[in-house]
Amino acid sequence: MNAKKFEKKLSHYYEQGLVYPGFIHWVYSHDKKSLFHDQSLVSLLQEHYKEIVSKCLPSNRFLLVSELSRKDGMNSFTKEQIPFLLSFVDSEYSFFDFDDLCPDLKIKDYINTHFTSLISNIPNVCFYSMAVKNGDVDDKNREALNQFLTKNKREYVEFLLGNKLPKDAKNYDDVIDVTLKLVDEVLEHENLSYTDIKRLNSGGYSDVILIGSKVLKVGKERGTYYVPNNEYLLKPYIRVNLEDISDVPGTIEVVEKVNTDVSDIDLYSFYKELRKKGIVCMDIKSINLGILLKDNTFHWNKQLGRDVSVRGLIGDDNFSLLSKGSPVILDSDHIYSERMFNFLSKRKENNFKSLPGYQYEQRYQKELADMLNDEKSNVVDGKRIK
Repeated sequence: MNAKKFEKKLSHYYEQGLVYPGFIHWVYSHDKKSLFHDQSLVSLLQEHYKEIVSKCLPSNRFLLVSELSRKDGMNSFTKEQIPFLLSFVDSEYSFFDFDDLCPDLKIKDYINTHFTSLISNIPNVCFYSMAVKNGDVDDKNREALNQFLTKNKREYVEFLLGNKLPKDAKNYDDVIDVTLKLVDEVLEHENLSYTDIKRLNSGGYSDVILIGSKVLKVGKERGTYYVPNNEYLLKPYIRVNLEDISDVPGTIEVVEKVNTDVSDIDLYSFYKELRKKGIVCMDIKSINLGILLKDNTFHWNKQLGRDVSVRGLIGDDNFSLLSKGSPVILDSDHIYSERMFNFLSKRKENNFKSLPGYQYEQRYQKELADMLNDEKSNVVDGKRIK
């Protein structure tokens, strides 16, 4: 291949921002047509490899690397570049993307083999990503990983639980500090270490982690923070409205782990049971429900305050305790007392129609109306017909 022509074409692609996987196809198609012949294509690609990868748009970078690694003569060379490639991993493009898009490079195996030497040479996020993917870190490296995570625990906690919070908020750092202290407290209670933390599937509003038998959630501002206390709500050990202590809109919550397999729960029957008790749950859906693995009370080795109002719950615990195996509400968003729901329903700006519970409320109201009509039809001249 003609080196000067190749470099000229590269410069053009750089200027136009056109370095993407299709560029590799162009290079190889011209090489096959023997338009370049002074230097081998493989040697030119290796010579300009770091430059090409650096100039590629971030959204296309891993695809381009994957495409290159599959070309003859480039696979072993690309494996040697893994430390360089991992330098591009950040909070936007994680280790997950790299490992999944370039499976033939076996990056996970490479990191495990060179674990100790890589700790100070590649972005911390690579190790954070491996830590939350259960089984990615070999047993021989787990102690080294725990030491690394403990040393960088504030950054790791932010990686786990800071994604839904506004980083430009004045008190953002203070909130992360509070979250870190809470994580440390739960780890101490559960007698676990940082490598034992598991990241759970997060919704659109919260980042969620599991520490032993406890679930910790940090998320955006909710539709409703103050909700009517009831026996079907999973008891929160801690539930804090961040706006009460900072300028950060959001919540922090610690609850007990539950079984999330709720396939046997009839959502409408559960909704109606709540409705009969004067509770309206507008965000009722399977992912917001769980089955108790323990009785719905506090399982904590330290005394916890019994004032439920500090957790945003309205009303005392004057109801029966739900036992293990009972269904409970995991997400307290959009839960209203009947009185508050009726008040809000009259306001034009309410968004109840967009919530899953709206269909159940319509069904519930129709059943009430049908029942009332049946009762009226059975009364003649003020007397009930038997």
